[in-house]
Amino acid sequence: MNLGQKEFHIAPMIDVSTVEFRYFTRLLTKRAVIWTQMIVAETLVHRSRIHHQNKKLPRKERSSCELPSSPSTTSSSSSSSIEEEDEIELTEDLIKHCGWWDAHGNVSPHPTICQIGSNSPAESAFATRVVAKCGYDSIDLNCECPSDRVAGRCFG
Repeated sequence: MNLGQKEFHIAPMIDVSTVEFRYFTRLLTKRAVIWTQMIVAETLVHRSRIHHQNKKLPRKERSSCELPSSPSTTSSSSSSSIEEEDEIELTEDLIKHCGWWDAHGNVSPHPTICQIGSNSPAESAFATRVVAKCGYDSIDLNCECPSDRVAGRCFG
């Protein structure tokens, strides 16, 4: 009896679907579709802003964890200050925060789906462009996440 081609998905799991877990899983099977844990869009926007702000500062004034207090970087102006697709600089920091890893030897991350959570359409759009640039096979926008960490908080 032929039931057709079936796909085996490894669901996104908070604190489990890490880069290391997905790499190990990929060692076990090349056919499974592996999902990332939810990537927070706001984190990618924040890390990108820090990178761009640090590029403008003299080396001795750079900070890896502080944003300037100027109005152009507040969340109220996020849609106007979020980078356009052509302007996205895919830094190691952004790659790390979106959970991507490149092929190592004969171990490829494909197929992998990145799940994005956000309560802002502009931030979701930016995060989608970042993870697409990384090379994910598909992108999932998380809506109504059942996790107790997210549910009921207008997020995900």
